[in-house]
Amino acid sequence: MSVEIQRKLQEILKKRERDESDFQLRIVVNPTVLERLRTEDEKLLIEMEKRYFGKLSFRADAGMHAEQFKIVNVENNEELASVGA
Repeated sequence: MSVEIQRKLQEILKKRERDESDFQLRIVVNPTVLERLRTEDEKLLIEMEKRYFGKLSFRADAGMHAEQFKIVNVENNEELASVGA
């Protein structure tokens, strides 16, 4: 699941126009998936933030299945991606 989240984040971050402001995204995932993202994948996600000038924040939602996630633009609450919902 983590790889799919990373691919979707990259896709979204690559599409946006680059400017000086941080592009803030909130990723909502199952708590088990969040734990993996915080441990095994943390370096990759930090590198992605730097490369694409984005700010990623993660939220756990126990109501989500391990194969579900959603990505939201923090600035306007627009849902940019939703998988498995």
